[in-house]
Amino acid sequence: MLFLNNLSTVPPPDPSYSPQDGSQIAFYIGNIPIAWYGIFMCLAILSAIAVICFKMWKIYKLPLDVFYYYCLIGIPSSILGARIWSCAIGDATWSNFFDIKQGGLAIQGGVILTVIVGMIYFLLILRLPKFQIRDDEFGEKPAVRRVSIWVYADCIVPAILLGQVIGRWGNYFNQELYGSIINDNDSLCWFLRTVLPKMYIDGNYRQPLFLWEMLINLCGFLLLFIVCDIPKKFRKAGDLAILYFLWYGIVRLCLEPLRNTQFSFANTYIISILWVVFASILLILNHILFARTRDFKIWTMIIELHIFFPIVLWKILINSKKTLQDNKFKKYIRKDNEKLFYRGL
Repeated sequence: MLFLNNLSTVPPPDPSYSPQDGSQIAFYIGNIPIAWYGIFMCLAILSAIAVICFKMWKIYKLPLDVFYYYCLIGIPSSILGARIWSCAIGDATWSNFFDIKQGGLAIQGGVILTVIVGMIYFLLILRLPKFQIRDDEFGEKPAVRRVSIWVYADCIVPAILLGQVIGRWGNYFNQELYGSIINDNDSLCWFLRTVLPKMYIDGNYRQPLFLWEMLINLCGFLLLFIVCDIPKKFRKAGDLAILYFLWYGIVRLCLEPLRNTQFSFANTYIISILWVVFASILLILNHILFARTRDFKIWTMIIELHIFFPIVLWKILINSKKTLQDNKFKKYIRKDNEKLFYRGL
């Protein structure tokens, strides 16, 4: 208690300290400045790629070539999407769209465009025979099968959280993503002065929201990427990817009101709510619809059955095993070599 009382007035890190002192630059290569933000963005991308490759190779036993090719279009897509969304919410201007040195990258836009590009890419490339795998780990009859896009999604999407954890340190060096003044909290001010001095902004210590979001997302990464990735009866392929959107949507909704008004945008609330709603609906559909219709040629049924399709679909959902044994639907049932690989989920 005496220790805290002695901190009743916490001085700034240095009397001459200025937020605009050029400390955003890590070093120079000739006359080219290398910013801390860029360094942490690169580390974030490389770290996410590394853990994804390890998981695909060691745990999922999937071909790595598919992911390598995706990186060539996924990384540029994430930067483009982040820039587009930043301009859309007002964090940057459309007239300076290509001037990224002035800042303006929004993670939500990057994720959205990367996922859209990924869906198109994986749906097309996974049809190639060279990327099919031998499904002999979980199935009774070993077969060479095409891998479901949900399997790759479960491996890739949760790793975005690791990239966000590392990338948030770029916000620290840029003195972004901070909250209200906290000079009335002596112990937290002492922590910032000692560990995070760049949180002294405009003459006051600020809430380090980048740190709170980083720690929450680190927990999310460990939970989705490691703890939850165990085949269980209650989990289906695709759940981990869907849970990323649910997790991050809730995190942004909780932390957004705490942001400094300079870094708070109304559109961010809308997209966060949409993420939560979309993920919740998709998670329910994945269990009661997608997972129970895997063994059926749904598109063929829709085209041929037309108005009777909802009735047949209802029969499948009520008792899929009985429907599989019904000779009337035999031509709509996938053969062993037509079934997709789902890692037993």
